[in-house]
Amino acid sequence: MSVAETTPAPLRTRDANLSYGRVSADLSDLVRFRHLIWYIAMSSLAVESRGTKLGRLWWIIEPLLLMGVYTMLFTVIFHGHRPPHYPLLILAAILAFEFFSRAVAFSMSMLKTAQSAMVHIAFPRTAVPLAVTLSEAIRFVISMAAFVGIAALFGVSPKPAAALVVPFMVILILFTLGTSYFFAAQGIFFRDLTKITEYLFWILFQLGCGIIPLAYVPAAARTIVLYNPFTTFFEGMRAPIMYGTAPDLPVAVVSSMTGLSVLVLVGGYLYFLRREGSFGKLVI
Repeated sequence: MSVAETTPAPLRTRDANLSYGRVSADLSDLVRFRHLIWYIAMSSLAVESRGTKLGRLWWIIEPLLLMGVYTMLFTVIFHGHRPPHYPLLILAAILAFEFFSRAVAFSMSMLKTAQSAMVHIAFPRTAVPLAVTLSEAIRFVISMAAFVGIAALFGVSPKPAAALVVPFMVILILFTLGTSYFFAAQGIFFRDLTKITEYLFWILFQLGCGIIPLAYVPAAARTIVLYNPFTTFFEGMRAPIMYGTAPDLPVAVVSSMTGLSVLVLVGGYLYFLRREGSFGKLVI
């Protein structure tokens, strides 16, 4: 196979302003550079486990350790009245949250790292958050498969309704990709954003049924908690696998979060595309 057959064609000429033609050209470039996107995603997974004895086992060891800390803490707080299979409730939320927070954080850091290469190499910059999110999505899917096995150790066998977790995972991935586009574009100009989002997302985790199930939330606070996107994601991970049922969420909430995820994806992507013209003006 010749070099010409393996090397993507140069980027198409794009409009200076955000327009249909520019969006169309960028999407076309993403398709043509799909092998590069896959390479970046696979490289990220390989680099992460390189030099460690346990390698990719850390994908599930770290969430398990954090699960243990929360379980011990809330065993004391609940005075023995914690929810059934509480460790699994925590673990499901941790896996979903880690996927989201890692994808956003790594999208920001990788875009900064790749900034110098962008001056000399022509490839769609929108490929960076996409590749990072793809990498973390692969890790997320594998971790959720491990979660099913861990649940079996607790005596929780998967039922046919466990397949309902798939649409909630898709919604979370769309939401995460859109958020990654937005924060990656903004993080280029505001370098402290990585630290700020680390704490902001952790607060949303605490307020989004990360440490307690929705059923334990007081009625007075339930409306606020329901419209935290993480509540939908966390309950969508738990109920299908642990209970073999759809999550106990109002249809309006699930529909709203589905629509929100699509809007965040489209909005985040367009915002990134609009700001990318200014990336080259920054001094590294």
